[in-house]
Amino acid sequence: MGITKDAMVKVGTYLNRQGETKNQYKRVGRLVIKDNGEASLKIEMLPAGEAAMNWDGWVNFWDTEEEKQNQRNRGMDTVKEALKETELPPSDDIPF
Repeated sequence: MGITKDAMVKVGTYLNRQGETKNQYKRVGRLVIKDNGEASLKIEMLPAGEAAMNWDGWVNFWDTEEEKQNQRNRGMDTVKEALKETELPPSDDIPF
């Protein structure tokens, strides 16, 4: 299979603890980009009620939580490899 993204729509706004207005999103489906470049959108739900009245018709595609975790893991692996390559002085050379 190819790349999978979460299909997200803005359904409203909220105030965070700092009093800033932030957008609120809901997942409405998945976008799958196949190895041959074709894309398919699986719609699992659409906004209803007040969320539907606030929806501007745009769908955003974000990395899935699984992909975000994979990216974090790859980043940590890079850091671990860099640390392995770093030579530390012998402990008896430390002046304290």
